[in-house]
Amino acid sequence: MQPLFPLCIYVTSTNDILVGAIGELENYDMNSNNKRIVITMNDKGEVKKELSLDVNDVKLFVKPYRCILNKQTNDLVVLDRTSGANGRIVCISPNDDVKVRYFERSSDELTYEFNPKGIEIASNNIILLDFSNHALDIVNEEGVLIKSISIDINEISSLAFDSFGQLWIGNHDKNNAEIFITRLK
Repeated sequence: MQPLFPLCIYVTSTNDILVGAIGELENYDMNSNNKRIVITMNDKGEVKKELSLDVNDVKLFVKPYRCILNKQTNDLVVLDRTSGANGRIVCISPNDDVKVRYFERSSDELTYEFNPKGIEIASNNIILLDFSNHALDIVNEEGVLIKSISIDINEISSLAFDSFGQLWIGNHDKNNAEIFITRLK
């Protein structure tokens, strides 16, 4: 069996652990035998489910970079890297049906290619951190862009909500990493 490199780990409210993993880190070729998978484990590390193919035996992911569970719908939402500077969102129902594949806005709306690096869920909407365009994209559960918010933060790389509903955004500037706190309205 091919060894796997974990790219993301997410602990659900029921203490299940989601792990996005890939066999070869820099292989974006969907036609290769490179394994790309999201594994659900219990708190003892026992595998409950593995997701890698859809119902038509098509690979679900290129590089499952971040994952999160929508607490309201139990949908698995995966930030999937499709190249070194590009990505998409894949939303999978509890029945393992692909509900949404969100790629990007039209090219005339973007300065650079859609380059998601972070993901969160708020009010059943998906919040995406677009690294190259310095923006937060808010996408509904059908994959429709609700709003794109330009933020003046360079090298944005991570985001998370705290228990008070504040959104924490981190960057990784070479000389001065920072954390910003805000609220979405």
